Amino acid sequence: MRLWQQDLDGGVNEPDAASSVAVDPRGDVAAAGVTVNAVGNFTVMKFSAAGTKLWQQDLSGTAGSAAANSVAVNARGDVVAGGITINTNNDFISTVAKFSRDGTGLWRHDLNGTGAGAEQAFCVAIDNGGVVVAGGETSNSSSALTVLRFDKE
Repeated sequence: MRLWQQDLDGGVNEPDAASSVAVDPRGDVAAAGVTVNAVGNFTVMKFSAAGTKLWQQDLSGTAGSAAANSVAVNARGDVVAGGITINTNNDFISTVAKFSRDGTGLWRHDLNGTGAGAEQAFCVAIDNGGVVVAGGETSNSSSALTVLRFDKE
């Protein structure tokens, strides 16, 4: 039996999609993906256990398009998401962002390698103390598997 469903449309006839979901100890659901209005947005949102949308944050790069690939939550309800944003000159940037339980942006890190290829975070994790870890790829002289650890602040 389905308890609830939320469908979010970015507003244009382009594909919007959730790529990752996580549930916190209160039963609230965090989701990450892409919503498209004029450009794709790195979208992170949180729903109550009953399905009410609590908040939504849309991030983008300086050149527009972006997408969130992964989301994680901790026992306090903090949310972290990782993905990709595109900046000027078609520069693909690995983006990791952390939000409080109420959706306030705590920090955002945009990471760029020295090479001409694409960077992006494919997965994220957060511990109960607030320490964030992300994994993905970075382009330096060649593409590399990348693991990043961020302090809780």
